[in-house]
Amino acid sequence: MEKILIISSSQPKSDNNAYDDDEEKGTKVVRNKNKKCFFSLLNFIKSIFMSSDSIILTILIFLNIFIIIYEFSCGININSLNLISDALHGMIHLGSFTFALIAYIISTRGSNLNYTYGYSRIETLSAFINAFFLCFLAAFALGSKLHHIIEQIGQTHTHSEKNEYILLIDIIKSMFNGVGVVLFIKYAFAKPKLGSDEGHLENFHTLFLHFLLDGLLNLLSVVDNLYDDVLPENIDIAFNGFVLIITLILCRPVLRNTGLVMLQSFPLKDEEFISSVLREISVVEGVLNIKEKKFWGLHWGYLVCSLKILVRNDVNKEESLNDIQQILKPKFRNVCIEFVYDK
Repeated sequence: MEKILIISSSQPKSDNNAYDDDEEKGTKVVRNKNKKCFFSLLNFIKSIFMSSDSIILTILIFLNIFIIIYEFSCGININSLNLISDALHGMIHLGSFTFALIAYIISTRGSNLNYTYGYSRIETLSAFINAFFLCFLAAFALGSKLHHIIEQIGQTHTHSEKNEYILLIDIIKSMFNGVGVVLFIKYAFAKPKLGSDEGHLENFHTLFLHFLLDGLLNLLSVVDNLYDDVLPENIDIAFNGFVLIITLILCRPVLRNTGLVMLQSFPLKDEEFISSVLREISVVEGVLNIKEKKFWGLHWGYLVCSLKILVRNDVNKEESLNDIQQILKPKFRNVCIEFVYDK
């Protein structure tokens, strides 16, 4: 009871004062949150200008926005469902480009107590999502063409103003995607080196695929519109089917590798490489057995290793540890080795 009396001995505030204090605290919290949001946005904008790739991607994003607005307005103006659906198709591409840019900038942050490996894994997530949506977009484009053809059954096909708008927009988009292909072609066949810290390779590789495959789709549409009288009827279905097959072939390894990385699996198809590393470690002086072995990838090229090794009691710990580290160092960025002494 004494403790209760001591705590309550201070003069209580009136309800109005308590309300005012709570309101003042709430105002301060809101102000602090606004300041944090402002500085976060400012830092994000500054981060864009730290890399030529992020600057280029930002410019392409704004160009893509203008193209989508123009295409959507043309579709509404001439009442073309084909143009409107194509504009929606472009918006998904725009979302992929924006997500890739955000993932790239976030990945440049350093490690902390919550994210001890840093933020590079977000680019793996970005690559996986973008590759998935690329397959979805190719299937969506084929479905749109099929729906458009079904609607035209029984109608007389003529060269109309709508076709001229579609041809113009397809030419513009082909040029846009061609620029993207040229600017990101260095990531076309980029393969990570073991021990590297280039997590953005997988992210920008899917961007290159977006530009390449969407540009191919637009180019085939231009050919179909220009040579409509010469080419077989509904050849655009075959074109879209061809692009869908190419998309699935090119996206399959990306989906597989990034999926394995996110599942904490070894990202590269290289069982012989792991076997050779384990053989080299097993012949190190004093090593009796490798009790636990764990390998996984943080992202493409960044490999992590954790080993629990049974060694003799009389082994020179420093020499054995140095020999094992020399074996693992060229291939793994992060290594954890635990020695268990034989009884």
